Amino acid sequence: MPKHDLNSVSSPGIRWVVDQAIALGIEVEIIAEWSEARVVHMKGGLPDELRAPALMQHPDLEFYRNGGDMHNAPDEGFMQDGWCVSFPLKK
Repeated sequence: MPKHDLNSVSSPGIRWVVDQAIALGIEVEIIAEWSEARVVHMKGGLPDELRAPALMQHPDLEFYRNGGDMHNAPDEGFMQDGWCVSFPLKK
């Protein structure tokens, strides 16, 4: 049973990515507020086998990659409709 309530994730694309990541064994770390979106932070990195299918299934997803800074760890993920899913990048 999931530790986090994902019912509030109203973006179909973000919910799809989160569900697929969970099916691949990647757990949700936390759901947090950010100035631009609500963010589902995942504990593991974005698998290559999920990146392309996510964009094919949901072409309106916006892929991003952030190199990190003194306040934020490097991450990559997707944004859509006020929601984001974030996967940590290895430094």
